[in-house]
Amino acid sequence: PVSRIGHILEEIGSTIVLTDIESESVVSGLGHEVLVLDIPDSLFLEYPTSSILDVSDPDSLAYVIYTSGSTGVPKGAMIEHAGMLNHLLLMVEELDMDSRSVVAFTAPFTFDISVWQILSSLLCGGRISIYSESQLLDPVGLQSSIYKEGVTILQLVPSYVSG
Repeated sequence: PVSRIGHILEEIGSTIVLTDIESESVVSGLGHEVLVLDIPDSLFLEYPTSSILDVSDPDSLAYVIYTSGSTGVPKGAMIEHAGMLNHLLLMVEELDMDSRSVVAFTAPFTFDISVWQILSSLLCGGRISIYSESQLLDPVGLQSSIYKEGVTILQLVPSYVSG
């Protein structure tokens, strides 16, 4: 909901919001600069570029992910670089990942498993196969795509594969 997104943006002190065309209307009225990521590249020319900060401190903040908030108010969980990297390396080791690994990216960006689904295979030279919500809602099509893409690692919630 717009109120939840507004609360999160205000709490983190965001000045710019990265979004997609589908969600642009939701965030455009919240008083932040909006950068739509799935528009033709030529439209990105108006945005300034700058170098990425060198973050060498393992205790520095990598990202903040918001929980659903058991009290009804979203809460941000601050994840440091060391914790994120340790988790990614654990997944690589536990899943015996290497350059042939293909991870199915099936989680929403707001779900904590999205981080390992996106980054773990990239650490070991593998790749990810990204699935949209509409693809995930089509079990037969998803299964076909998993075989076609050569997915070697797939994580789904239990309710998806029951029944």
